[in-house]
Amino acid sequence: MRRNFTVEGYRKADGEDDPRARFRTVSPGFFRSLNVPIITGRDSNAEDRADGEKVVIVSESLTRRMFPNQEALNRNLMWTGPVLGERESLACGWLSARRRRAC
Repeated sequence: MRRNFTVEGYRKADGEDDPRARFRTVSPGFFRSLNVPIITGRDSNAEDRADGEKVVIVSESLTRRMFPNQEALNRNLMWTGPVLGERESLACGWLSARRRRAC
């Protein structure tokens, strides 16, 4: 299911709706197990628990669309909507759009 969000430093065009993205909770090592490389930043780890700082790993396509030629790490994202309410997360990683080939 896609969720609305806003991002610190992103300015919407007049009349533009909030962007939408898929929100999924994954375990540490999830992307490594799928051979999806982290381009910048870090993967999730054991310290990223429900009672800790909320972090998010964003896709390469979202980063390019919202922050062309800019750094996406350490930006605050605010998830909005009826299911999550308002939930702030910090961008800690940026995923590649492609998997690495297994050797």
